[in-house]
Amino acid sequence: MQTQQSELRQSIKKHESENNRLIQELQQKGNIEQELKQQIDKLNADLQAKRQAQIVLASASVNSWHYAPCGRGDNNKRNQIRAAVDQMGLIADWQYIDYIFGRESTHDPACVNHIGCRGLGQACPGSKLPCGPNDITCQLNWFHNYAIDRYGSWAQAYNAWTVKHWW
Repeated sequence: MQTQQSELRQSIKKHESENNRLIQELQQKGNIEQELKQQIDKLNADLQAKRQAQIVLASASVNSWHYAPCGRGDNNKRNQIRAAVDQMGLIADWQYIDYIFGRESTHDPACVNHIGCRGLGQACPGSKLPCGPNDITCQLNWFHNYAIDRYGSWAQAYNAWTVKHWW
């Protein structure tokens, strides 16, 4: 009987020892799992930051190719453009015209980019724009015809611009 009790005690100690080892192993695995989750979170954050950087770089590359280096804009020219828009009866489209001309030329009718696009809406090549560098009415008329012929409306031209970052 004592032998059986002794064997039982040994068996219990062996199982307790095995249980303690398994608990430690699970704790280690839990710690490893927690560390891995933290590493995954950090990698996801890094990936998100890299994606944001790619978006910025892509935008910059679009800017460097397409946008005209014409300064920061001129409220006086913008006001002249708005008056011409009003005079042509296009005031309902002002928000679209203003947005596109602001992005393309910063409202500078004399703007020419590095590949030769020119004017308020950056006609490419610039030679197809039949207007002088300060003839806002002529340029507005030409770019209005372009918007209607190519897109059907200024609103659709705006929609295209917001997707492609050119028109």
